[in-house]
Amino acid sequence: MKKANVFVIHPFNDQKEVMDCTDQICEKFKNFNIIILKNETDDWVDKAKEMIKGSELVLLFLPNSNKCTDNMKIERRIAEENNKKTIVIKNEDRPKCPAMLKNSLESSAEENLGVGALSDEDKDLLERQYRMLVDSAEALMNRRQTTGDRYATICCAILTIIGSLVVLNSLTSGITVMVAIILSVVGIFISWSWFKFIESCGKINKSKYRIIQILEKKLPAKIFYAEWEDMINPIGGGYTSYSKAEKNTPKIMMCLFLGVSLLCVFISLYSNWDSILAFFS
Repeated sequence: MKKANVFVIHPFNDQKEVMDCTDQICEKFKNFNIIILKNETDDWVDKAKEMIKGSELVLLFLPNSNKCTDNMKIERRIAEENNKKTIVIKNEDRPKCPAMLKNSLESSAEENLGVGALSDEDKDLLERQYRMLVDSAEALMNRRQTTGDRYATICCAILTIIGSLVVLNSLTSGITVMVAIILSVVGIFISWSWFKFIESCGKINKSKYRIIQILEKKLPAKIFYAEWEDMINPIGGGYTSYSKAEKNTPKIMMCLFLGVSLLCVFISLYSNWDSILAFFS
């Protein structure tokens, strides 16, 4: 999983407490890669510029006075010049910084959508956008299912070919073993690609339905929000992510291909054990 780089602006004399806060943030946001300038060297401005440019988000930890130091002002200006979103965390908010950061990121999504007071014409436009987003989410699900079936067919076909080779030719044949190993390696790469495809679709789908729920706040009924609340209700047994369950299939395929390749190597070595011993003796 690709991680998002998050640069931290902080007072250097308060570094330990800030790092404790960033540890809590990393526990909450597993996809965050915290970047923090730990030493104030002569070339710290150049280092800060490089780090900020490569970051997707900037966190600004204010000191006890809740006022930026001169160095922090420089880093903040660099972030503004590079159009980086900056979230300010006051000193009194540090104990609850993960929750505050979560709320801030969620509210920024609503701000980007620009859903405020709407006229009748805007409401009609919002409904059309809502339907378009729902249709695209359903199209993604269909594409995900179709592509998943293709991956499964390819993996099964490779396993069938390897099985046919074993039946028609003995694994003691060097060519058969080599072909079986090559096909197994190809199968591992295809299974890995399948796994990453499912992971990517899950992230896109999650983002789409989050935006749908935001748009529903301006609609008469919150259908998808109500459905989600009902699914995660522990009284009904809770909810298991489909993506998590779906990713088990390519994992199993990878294990099968790896097992087949190791088995081929073992049988080949065992059948030629006498020749190997004679070579080293």
